[in-house]
Amino acid sequence: MEFNEEELAMMQKQINDNATDKNLTKQERYAHAKAAAEATITEAKRDASVTNATPLIEEQLAAVNKNTPAWLWHSFDGKKSKIETNLKFAEFRNDLSETHPIIVGTERYAVGVHFNGKYWREYKKDSEASKDISSTTMRMLGDYGLVESLPSGNITKLSTFNSSYILEPNEHIDFDDPNLVNFQNGTLNLEEMKVHEYRKEDYLTRMLPVEVRESVDGGLVAEYAHYLLGDEEKTLSEWFGYMMFADATTLNYLVFMTGVGGNGKSTLLNTLLSAFGEYGSSVTFSQLSDDSKAGQYLDNLAHSYANILTEPDTKMNNQALTMLKKLSAGDPLQANPKYRSPYMFQNRAKFLISANSDLPTFPDTEEYHRRLVLLNASAPALRSLPDDKAMDVKTKYAPAKLREALPEYIYYSIGLAKTAIANKRLTLLPSTQARVTNWLQGNDLISEFTHETLKPITGTNGVTLKYLYEHFKSFYADVVGDDHVINMTQFKKELTKKGYEFEMSARKGAEHDAQLVDDWNVNKRNRLKGYGMEQVNLNLTIGAM
Repeated sequence: MEFNEEELAMMQKQINDNATDKNLTKQERYAHAKAAAEATITEAKRDASVTNATPLIEEQLAAVNKNTPAWLWHSFDGKKSKIETNLKFAEFRNDLSETHPIIVGTERYAVGVHFNGKYWREYKKDSEASKDISSTTMRMLGDYGLVESLPSGNITKLSTFNSSYILEPNEHIDFDDPNLVNFQNGTLNLEEMKVHEYRKEDYLTRMLPVEVRESVDGGLVAEYAHYLLGDEEKTLSEWFGYMMFADATTLNYLVFMTGVGGNGKSTLLNTLLSAFGEYGSSVTFSQLSDDSKAGQYLDNLAHSYANILTEPDTKMNNQALTMLKKLSAGDPLQANPKYRSPYMFQNRAKFLISANSDLPTFPDTEEYHRRLVLLNASAPALRSLPDDKAMDVKTKYAPAKLREALPEYIYYSIGLAKTAIANKRLTLLPSTQARVTNWLQGNDLISEFTHETLKPITGTNGVTLKYLYEHFKSFYADVVGDDHVINMTQFKKELTKKGYEFEMSARKGAEHDAQLVDDWNVNKRNRLKGYGMEQVNLNLTIGAM
């Protein structure tokens, strides 16, 4: 017998009902359509009364093919009496390129990048792109249950075909538009200050691990920064917002934040650092001073938006000083990554450095007066507050609450940074500028003081630190004022950084050095090795300055 039009229509409706079930995925609808078609054709073949199954077969194949992607189609093998699966290689490649875009061979990303739906992720090895194509090919076939049904040779040919076309070198592409930044909730246009959905045509290769949300006041994080810094919060916020910009030459600063230990500076800085994830670094001055590994640490900086030090670090040699000048000016530097070839880069990472009472030594020059910023986190140490007050601060500004409020602070800070960029300078209070002057002048005064007063001795154990400091304190206060005199611990550290050494054990001086060594015949700790102090009229030195 032959199927009449009514019977064919009923069979077709059953297939269509399965194929259009909204609760099913497209792969499940395909599987249902194919299974129904195979069952219907098999039943018709068994029915001896069916004299012409061709219309039925054609209807069933049409229903199956309607639920397949463009690269998959089906035919009926009369000899085997089964539905055959066929692949269209070119269409498969186009589908793969659309759903899993890959770019290789560009000047910047020779190895390649792939779009993961949010941003273009860089491959680290030459083989990664090929492996990615093969695994994606297998996944796409597996979604339709074809991995086991297709001959392995066909799958191999398909993967080779895909790789040969997809891995062709691409023409020049401009990656990472400097006006766009990827966040967890979309892409922020820095010019328009609006967030749009992720777009592969933006060609962004990074995404920060936080969201960004509109705010006019910066929320809890800005409030906490103001608690620590007072009106200098604005300077910090401008600098933090500037970290989101690729530009690193308009605002040439190194920003330090000083204050007593335990007052919450690290909590704030760790919150800011968390905004950058893998694109935030904490390369120290000590690491940049390491001759053998500095190039490896520069590799970290080359991929960073920000370099935030949450703990003080003052060890810095001439090599580190030279690097810092180039980093803050955006001059080219060479990174030497481990197990990879060296490369040149221009820094975009902005420095924000925590300090307590101890600060690194910089030359007292116009360049550093212009480039250094020293913010004062004047909030008291929590341990000095009454218990209830300290608990209020800890509760209100708990790290988890600050991180939750960070998206608002990011948006607010970017807005302030745009104004600073337009003005080509950060907002600096007179007290901020005076603090830098005292810092740099203080370093220079120590050199002046030692040059005028320290004299070599024939013995080892010289003038005591206490005696030396009492004379320096008078000298220093007359120049910068009593309020800015450094303490004896910092004075000793500055001398140590200049190469002077102290004997920790109690020792006597030598009698022949008696004119240059205080209490030479008494055992005293912290005697300066190899130097005594000549009694000179320090006021003459001050006047000469």
